[in-house]
Amino acid sequence: MREQLRIANTLENIIRAELNRRIAASIPAGGLEKMVEKIRRRESDPYAAAAVLLAGV
Repeated sequence: MREQLRIANTLENIIRAELNRRIAASIPAGGLEKMVEKIRRRESDPYAAAAVLLAGV
């Protein structure tokens, strides 16, 4: 049981890291900063901004 849990955690970490890499690669240069500024100006919220950024993945 302990080994199974360790393997599952390792696999989840690998998947999470790869997804983060793919997401970061899909965001255009300056895209994250633009979204942060829209959130700061209250033109968007973090959930909506994340949805827009993730739509390109």
